[in-house]
Amino acid sequence: FNISTGKAKKVLYTLIEKILSYFTDKIILISEAEYTDAIQRKICNPKKLVQINNGVDLELYKSDTDNNFKKSIGIPEDVKVVGMCCRLTKQKQPVNFVKIAKKVTSNYEKCVFLLVGDGELMDSVKEQIKIEKLEDKFITVGWQKETSKYINVFDVGVLTSGWEGFGLSLVEYMASGKPVVASAVDGIPYVVRNNKDGVLVNPENL
Repeated sequence: FNISTGKAKKVLYTLIEKILSYFTDKIILISEAEYTDAIQRKICNPKKLVQINNGVDLELYKSDTDNNFKKSIGIPEDVKVVGMCCRLTKQKQPVNFVKIAKKVTSNYEKCVFLLVGDGELMDSVKEQIKIEKLEDKFITVGWQKETSKYINVFDVGVLTSGWEGFGLSLVEYMASGKPVVASAVDGIPYVVRNNKDGVLVNPENL
């Protein structure tokens, strides 16, 4: 319901959910934000709603940076890594991650930006990297089955979403002991406590 689209479509999606709720026994929601939204929109009888939060395998994540893997992907040990792991779609706003890189690298040179994921906006991301002249500061690795290996070399985990029901990558960052910078939208504030687990920012200010 919180996707970036017109009011008419949001009304239509809400109506579809209400109609389909009559044919379901339970509706599962992945965060408190989604649960609250369903209640406010009166999607169905609250007794049908079940909240089951996402989770990750904690054994895959390490709080200590894996310097050997870091070197294997071409990053020197003494360079800080700002990373983001996500689908490269309109929802995640990955081009903003490149713009953030421009701002950070203009003040702090000993860092690189690592983007893990792929999607229809990959070409837009690469074009923005060229525009910002960040070819030597930006690494894109596409889809990866073992994303935990990359997250373990992050020094900071970022998520630039415009809307987000939960934000599973945020849990992965925190499982690896990484501080988080993320959009303060929808389900994210239920996952990341501002100024405790990380820093939440208005998407317009990212």
